[in-house]
Amino acid sequence: MRIRSVEVREIDGDRSAWVRVGHDTAVPMRFEAAFVLDEPPCEVSLRVVTHRGDAVPAIEAIAVGRITWPLVGPAVTARVLRELAVEELRRLATVKVSQPIVNLDNGEFQLVRDVEAGRSVGYGGRGLRGAGRGRDARDDVLARVAEIYRAALGAGLPPTKAVSEQLPCSYSHAGRLVGQARRGGYLQPTIPGRAGA
Repeated sequence: MRIRSVEVREIDGDRSAWVRVGHDTAVPMRFEAAFVLDEPPCEVSLRVVTHRGDAVPAIEAIAVGRITWPLVGPAVTARVLRELAVEELRRLATVKVSQPIVNLDNGEFQLVRDVEAGRSVGYGGRGLRGAGRGRDARDDVLARVAEIYRAALGAGLPPTKAVSEQLPCSYSHAGRLVGQARRGGYLQPTIPGRAGA
């Protein structure tokens, strides 16, 4: 099987529709993937659903057709269907759509991209609860986190990764610390879609 291209998209952007599939990753509850394969020559569309109960992405629907661009390809034959490694396509699509997460003390999580954008939207679409939930880091630690974050941002480096490497701590813990530093006023709110100090 040889893949020419793959595009993956969330079916809806509802933050409550994200499901944890590993300790540090989550996927949208529903997503679609469109593959163009050179071998066997065909286009494959998958719709994948992940239920919170089992947290295993599963194919809900599949469509196989001939390549339509830039030139029309050969018809889909039984040989083409036999050569399709459908589970491998599902796995590749799941890896592509997965997002790193920050685990919160109460069992919920945030997408790292939301933490870095300064958005306070947690798993389930609920706003995060205020101070007093869980344990907050000491002020000197949060000040250090903010210092590392701003320096990395100024150098064009991924700021949360820099915090993780320089403290050192896990990436998910670094994300929690960045969120605490932001809530504590050590880092300013960000413009949606952009990390900021």
